[in-house]
Amino acid sequence: MIKKVLHTESGYEITVQTFVPESLANTVVLILPANGTKQAFYSGFARFLKSKSLIVYTLDYGGIGESKKSDLRSFDTSITNWGKYDLEAVLSAIRSKHSDKKLVVIAHSMGGQIFGLAPSSISADKLIFVAVPSGYLNFWTGVAKMKMFMTWFFMFPALTKLYGYMPASKISGLEDLPKSVALEWREWCLSPNYLFDYIRDDEIWYDKIGCPLVSFSVEDDSLAPEKAVDWMTNQYVNCMKIRIHVEPAKLSVERIGHFGFFKESNRETLWPMLLKHIED
Repeated sequence: MIKKVLHTESGYEITVQTFVPESLANTVVLILPANGTKQAFYSGFARFLKSKSLIVYTLDYGGIGESKKSDLRSFDTSITNWGKYDLEAVLSAIRSKHSDKKLVVIAHSMGGQIFGLAPSSISADKLIFVAVPSGYLNFWTGVAKMKMFMTWFFMFPALTKLYGYMPASKISGLEDLPKSVALEWREWCLSPNYLFDYIRDDEIWYDKIGCPLVSFSVEDDSLAPEKAVDWMTNQYVNCMKIRIHVEPAKLSVERIGHFGFFKESNRETLWPMLLKHIED
């Protein structure tokens, strides 16, 4: 595994990891993390893909993991910047180094939501989305919706104001979020058209991406309801889409949830499923 620091046009640097197989590779896979999730979480899966003769890239968004260069009280960035600048820096580097290779992007949750913010997103040859929903509040129902209501109307604004950033590590075990990331995410999740209510049409690339898209949702995923995944998948209007809804019981898996696709415990069941779609 090779670590590299990339400079972004937003003025800060991000850390990228590359997993290079010993044998000749014809395909590059870029793994885009969920919000508040370190690239290290995907390392086991990346090494699995490397063992299948694939070149794999992962990254930490600005302010997350190894791209956190200072205390979040003194560093700030937005989700829009993550897509427009962080992803663009990585995509540009990959296309510069591997112009002769197929590029497959595996995006988890937030990774797929913001992928179309990067101008170079149109260079992808295939997209594989895992639990990529709209975060709009009304896609949830019952108790789950009440939890989301409390999160967006009380927890996020109160804690962000108190700490100067969102201390997610104290609540969920995920990475703390820069202030503007937290507040922008809250804003999007209260809007029917999610991020599209806030970003100009001439600054997005979703409708210009024309590669195949395979989009997975999971029956027991409380953070990505099936209808919310449907909605977000459909924003990639010109992709040739395949939607797959996974039920753990049918795979003899006890639980998958929002993060299970990338856990070592599902190496024999879910990882070959993703590999198949990379190679098809």
